[in-house]
Amino acid sequence: MGGCQESEHRYGEALQLTRRARFAAQRIPLPESLYLWQWQIGRLLRATGDLPGAIDAHRRAIHTLQSIRHEMGSIYGRAGASFRQAAGPVYFGLVDLLLQQSATLTNDAVMETRLREAQDAIELLKAVELADYFQDECVARANKAQLDIVSQTAVVIYPIILADRLELLVAFPSGLRRFTVPVGADELTRTVRTFRRFVQNRTTRRYLPPAWQLYDWLIRPLEAALQDVNIDTLVFVPDGPLRTIPMAALHDREQFWGIFHVSGKVVNSLSGMARGRRSSAVGP
Repeated sequence: MGGCQESEHRYGEALQLTRRARFAAQRIPLPESLYLWQWQIGRLLRATGDLPGAIDAHRRAIHTLQSIRHEMGSIYGRAGASFRQAAGPVYFGLVDLLLQQSATLTNDAVMETRLREAQDAIELLKAVELADYFQDECVARANKAQLDIVSQTAVVIYPIILADRLELLVAFPSGLRRFTVPVGADELTRTVRTFRRFVQNRTTRRYLPPAWQLYDWLIRPLEAALQDVNIDTLVFVPDGPLRTIPMAALHDREQFWGIFHVSGKVVNSLSGMARGRRSSAVGP
């Protein structure tokens, strides 16, 4: 009933009904329903402009989800389904809210705390995917790396694909920064798939337009900031469709931005950047 009221934008009544449902799910207890009502409350609070309340509700939904993750196989165990499809929107909902809130903050320390929490939420979802894929909890724990401290001369880039925009969380040696690119998930996915299809064909250069476009979305927003720091390595932590493409094949209209080594010597570099910069892609 709360969901029906939400679809009709009657948020006050929807909140009352959903809170009653949440209380019932807590009393039974019924965690597989509880996270849904916590998430629904988060969406409703967001719709009414209560950003802190929406964030708290999403946090609670994720906490509940983590407590029942092993039992959720019966929910998404059908062919073609996955934990990401079933629960991913909850995690990305929290990330979206945290990033929005960070844009309103003036305290740099609090802002970075929100960005770190957004990064952790994405990594938590990836760890679940990894463990489910290998059917082994130890795999996710063994592959948990603190990429932000790889090197004082490295920058780690986390692309976060949201429905209405692309967010780039970039871990500089001095701290985490956020860059927003106005491209939605659908358009980005189409471009990635086009690039993937053409870049595998060695008889044509039709891959160049999507390579240019992806460079403009993923690298160009960072160029000025990267010029201001002394780094020699770029590390990508790709997600979604970005996992399927070679980042080194992106093109800035003059050259490929990936770095190639011959006998240990750099023979190419990112245009406009310090020579000797390398690129790599990591992640599940």
